[in-house]
Amino acid sequence: MHKNSQLVIVCRDILVDWKQFFQPVYVGVESGTIALIKNKLPINFVCGDFDSINDKDWQLINQAQEKAKFKIFKVNQAKDYLDSELAITTALELKLPFQQIIIISNGNRWDMLLAQINFLRKYQQYQPILIDQENYLFTLKAKSKFIFSKNLLKYHYISFFCLNNQKVIYNFTGCKYYSGTDIIINNQDVLAISNEFDLKMNQQPTIEIKSGDCIVVLSKK
Repeated sequence: MHKNSQLVIVCRDILVDWKQFFQPVYVGVESGTIALIKNKLPINFVCGDFDSINDKDWQLINQAQEKAKFKIFKVNQAKDYLDSELAITTALELKLPFQQIIIISNGNRWDMLLAQINFLRKYQQYQPILIDQENYLFTLKAKSKFIFSKNLLKYHYISFFCLNNQKVIYNFTGCKYYSGTDIIINNQDVLAISNEFDLKMNQQPTIEIKSGDCIVVLSKK
């Protein structure tokens, strides 16, 4: 899907396959910093209000900072943006070398999830990907073709949504439902929800977006 350096923003300490990233520039946000430290990954900078960090973790962050000399951007809890977006804007201000944004997060708050889905629209030029313990979200532009790699076939369900107000026309081969059929969806349709990969086929699942930009959601269960 990519051949360029990725800005990997780690917001939570969750189980992640770190080998999947290409030339990663790692940024820690809140408890995500602990994940980077535990996995001995190179940290460019960390940021947030750190309201979810206890004294023990804060001590660990400061000890790591003394050794690696990464920058800590600590902000006030009263702010008009999410810590994950602070990581994006700070990386842009620092002119870090990246072409794609990855956000690793997890949690039960739907408002935070919707806000991060909005990042898919706001930062579409950076082909953002959202990853949590169970889901993998990314966008596909109109007139594009995408082959699902083997590491994505571990997800059980695959769904498609309109990124903007435009209708989306796509053709998905290698799936259980409507394989090889042109499907038209808008923001109210549920026709493209809960499809599945057909793992019995000998070819890699492929999707062609004929018009409109869409969000792709892969879910494990």
